[in-house]
Amino acid sequence: LLSQHGGAILFFLILSLIIYVWFIHWPLVNWFKNLISRFMEWKDAAAKAKAIKKKVTKKKVASEGTLSGLIAVSTFLAISSHSEITFAEHHNDTMSANQIVQKIDINNGRLYGSLKLSAKGITDDTIVLLNAPAILTSFEGNGVRLSKQTHGDTFRYVIILERNGFVECECKYELAVKDNLSEFQLPTSSSAVHDLEIRYDQSGWEFNSTASVRTIGIENLKETESGVQMTLGLEGSGAIIKLSPLTRDTSVESAEFNAEVSNLFLPGPGLVDGYHQVTVRPSRGEIRLMQFKIPQGFTVSGVKSQNINSWRFDPDNLSLKVEFSPSEKKQFNLDISTQMDSGALPSQITLSPISVNNAKRQFGMLGIGFGQDSQPGNITVNQMSKVNTDDFDLSLVNSNNNEEVKKRSFVLHQAYRYQGQGGALTASVLPVSPEVRVQSNQTLSIGSERIVLALDLNVNITRTGLFKLSFIIPEGLEIESASGPSLSHWTESTDNEIRVITLHLNGRTLGSQGFSISVAGATPGSITDWKVPRISLREATRENGQLLIVPEQGIRIQTLNRNHVQPKDARSISGNRPGTLAFGLLQSDWDLSIGIESLEPWVTSQVLHEVTLREGITKTRLTIDYRVENAAVKSFKIRLPDVEKEFEKTVRASGSAVADIVKVERNNSEGLWEIQFKRRILGNSKVEINYQKTGDRENNLEKITTAKLENVGQSSYWVAVRMSGHFELTANGADRGWNQIDWSSVPRKLLDPRDRSVAALTYRAVEPDQPLSVKVQRHAVAESLNLRVSSGAFKTIFSTNGTSITESEMQIELVEKSTMRVQLPEKAELVNTFVNGQSAAIVKEKDSYLFYVYPKEDSASATVSLVWFMNSDKVSKKFTLEGPKLNVPLQNIQWKVVLPAGYELIDEEGTLDLLEGSSIYGQGNRISLKGISSYRDTYSAKNSARANDASIDFQNANKWKEQGDQAKARSAFQRLSKIKGLDEAANEDARVQLRKLQTEQAVVGLNTRRQRFYLDNRVEDPVFNKNELLEQAADVNPLLQGDINYKPDQVDDLLQGNTKEENDALQKIASRIVGQQIAAEPALQALDVTLLEQGNVLTFKRSVQVDGDDPLEITLSITKENRVNWIYSIILLLIIALSAKFYRAHKFVKS
Repeated sequence: LLSQHGGAILFFLILSLIIYVWFIHWPLVNWFKNLISRFMEWKDAAAKAKAIKKKVTKKKVASEGTLSGLIAVSTFLAISSHSEITFAEHHNDTMSANQIVQKIDINNGRLYGSLKLSAKGITDDTIVLLNAPAILTSFEGNGVRLSKQTHGDTFRYVIILERNGFVECECKYELAVKDNLSEFQLPTSSSAVHDLEIRYDQSGWEFNSTASVRTIGIENLKETESGVQMTLGLEGSGAIIKLSPLTRDTSVESAEFNAEVSNLFLPGPGLVDGYHQVTVRPSRGEIRLMQFKIPQGFTVSGVKSQNINSWRFDPDNLSLKVEFSPSEKKQFNLDISTQMDSGALPSQITLSPISVNNAKRQFGMLGIGFGQDSQPGNITVNQMSKVNTDDFDLSLVNSNNNEEVKKRSFVLHQAYRYQGQGGALTASVLPVSPEVRVQSNQTLSIGSERIVLALDLNVNITRTGLFKLSFIIPEGLEIESASGPSLSHWTESTDNEIRVITLHLNGRTLGSQGFSISVAGATPGSITDWKVPRISLREATRENGQLLIVPEQGIRIQTLNRNHVQPKDARSISGNRPGTLAFGLLQSDWDLSIGIESLEPWVTSQVLHEVTLREGITKTRLTIDYRVENAAVKSFKIRLPDVEKEFEKTVRASGSAVADIVKVERNNSEGLWEIQFKRRILGNSKVEINYQKTGDRENNLEKITTAKLENVGQSSYWVAVRMSGHFELTANGADRGWNQIDWSSVPRKLLDPRDRSVAALTYRAVEPDQPLSVKVQRHAVAESLNLRVSSGAFKTIFSTNGTSITESEMQIELVEKSTMRVQLPEKAELVNTFVNGQSAAIVKEKDSYLFYVYPKEDSASATVSLVWFMNSDKVSKKFTLEGPKLNVPLQNIQWKVVLPAGYELIDEEGTLDLLEGSSIYGQGNRISLKGISSYRDTYSAKNSARANDASIDFQNANKWKEQGDQAKARSAFQRLSKIKGLDEAANEDARVQLRKLQTEQAVVGLNTRRQRFYLDNRVEDPVFNKNELLEQAADVNPLLQGDINYKPDQVDDLLQGNTKEENDALQKIASRIVGQQIAAEPALQALDVTLLEQGNVLTFKRSVQVDGDDPLEITLSITKENRVNWIYSIILLLIIALSAKFYRAHKFVKS
């Protein structure tokens, strides 16, 4: 409503109406109802009193004579007793006054009251003035008379109206009250308006009553009095007034308080921390603002209390102001934190407590404590007395507001007590030297190229904290890394030409800390006396530990001199290599000298030399299994004599540790190559070298020369020769050093797991004198057909003007995916082409159409459907039907020809034979079309058959998928996603399953490449991070073994060793690859044609058509079925003529 134009006025108008009705109207109506009710009660009472008065008057008149004596007596008694009457008369019915104004003074144990009453009524109306035990002392009235009514021991004073209308009266009364007055009852009756004023001769009291509708204080009241003004309601008759001690109003009192201050000072390096707790005890008033005097040189860093509103520190006046909201009335604590700069240790400081301004009385204690990084010197005090440290107020330390005090580790050294503003304390603060104990585990690894010293330091810092640690790095070494939970960073500096490494900690650090440091440098090589580098912390007061010297294989070490070093048994320490030395370091100044001797490596090898001979190309693969002992090597040299200069760029080397292979360019280095490794190798290492050469072989001879491995002590050499299918190999095995063996004799570790074929020739080469000569003979390949038509069904429908349409369905047997060439008759146009129910991509080459034919998944056959038509404007009764020219032979050919309606066959000739069921001048197989329903039934039956076949194929696709036949499943899903035999939902299901299968295959393929990369670069080195799960997955991966089939439940096993992030990455890459493949595939959809047989159907057949380029032909002569034969007509005319002649002759004879 507010968002609309002019809505604010309407909104506030409705709101005002609701407020008026709810808060004003209904309370006002109720008040008027109550007033009317009171008036009606008063009117009824007055009417009753008037009726009683008239009744009494009648009784007096009736018995005037008999009761005159009683009336005289009554008059006498009334006069003598001041008109006293009893409660038995009609004045028992009383009315309430309109207004009573009453004042009460309570003095010396008595209550003195005066009141003024106003009322409006009729004659003889009665109003109660006072009730017992009040004693009336004076009375004045106008138009009323006073009466005292008694009833047993009780009495009351009433007034009786002597006239109609408004009357007033005034009176005074007294009443005795108790000494310890707590409450009293008013002796007056109720009225419409009752104002009451009470004064009490004692101060500090307050008055209240349940009958009061308003209570206010009395202005200008004496300090020794208490008083109140009340307005009583209609129930004010006999109201109880209660007295209670007056509640203090501290807001108007001036604040007075006492202060107790606890001061704790903790000197340290460069800084003095002060913690102060002020306990404030208010004795009067409320505290809204407090001011403190801060000691000289200190600044306030924090103020904490429950009701602090704000605080402000003035450094010029050393004054702290603290404001409270709400104000403080009870005892409370205030925590103040201060700081002072003390400079570097040692230093001298002067301390004094915090003072509280305007405190009625203040006192406190001052304590000085020291942490682990400082200690006390000489201490002097002024105007303070020394006390026991146990007497110091520990609430300062245990305060919830001082969490930083709890966290600090300190010892309270001295405590002092002071009064008033306090005195001063002068102290000398001395530094505390830290105690650093180091336990080290050092490992020195000596390699052929460099040395690495790894240190694990356990540093225990006590007494005081440190910000940094440092050590001297020996000459020739460089720091590689330093880490630790408490380490921030490290720096390197030079001090008097000495290199110092400084470890900067996160802050002041205490306790046990761990550090890992790694330094490295160049290896000293073979040396008779070499001093082991020593690294120790300069801050350490005590240091010991353990040292392991681990030489690389091929390096031998021995101990020469040692000082403060104790030899240990290295075999007791697990995980050490042979030749490891272990020592115990006793002190930080230990010294150790060793001798280093390098051994020469011993290398053996096994070589498989495989040569693959193809047409015009020779491929060579060398698989070398090196075994290195004694010492590690970084490279090997090999001589490849049969690599000519123009083919050097084809040389490649691979292996888990291989970095590259390069040609050695120097004198006498013909055919010499160097295999370079990523790191120095020791143990077994497999290397694969591939190269090739092209060109014709001279005299059909291929010479195979063994490679020579340099610096190899012992080598075993095998040579294997492979060939393509149309080669025949013969070798001269009589040469010395060439021993022909069986292929199974070759070690399995040299075989390629991706190639399981058997070599044609296998030899063991043992220092041959000359190359192996292999004669290569090539045999021509017999021409064979990849596909043939096992059966063909043709159907042609034509009209008399020569226009025809032909449908053909051929069952083709094929060996592999092949290209089929189709040449249609002249002037024929192709309508569609389907292969296995799927639209085929057509390429037109001159007058022929080319397309791929591929077998179905479960057989070596395919179904090819073609539809073409021919147009002709020539009307003829003789037609020639010509079939397509195919590049394959045909057999089991059947051709159905549907004659136009109303025509029949006269004559036929051609390359096909007419079946006996169809004859010349016969009706043949007559088929009539009964409306459009026949066409729909035919089309539905055809689609049902297709759907049934597609459903069976769908089931087979799922079966092949579960069986792990990946190629068949993918081909079936790809075909089913595009054919028309299924509905849209089934096509979509096939597309989804196809995409899922393709993505899964892509993931497996990418994972296989990753596993191959891992296996090719795997090395037997402790530095290499082995993935055992990945290796297990690679062992069971069928793709690495040459098999492309796997089951869906094997996928998780194939992906073992991968992290979740790696699997997600493979999934994303595979999805993108599959998406691009699907987008690149053409979405072909040809027009499906259904031909119906209407009229005479002629069936022609032929068993074999060997030459597919010779087209099938049928020549038909047709005529209309309603023609008249002239021979029969002539014979009929002759019979009629002869009959007429015979009749005339017979008539002539008779006549």
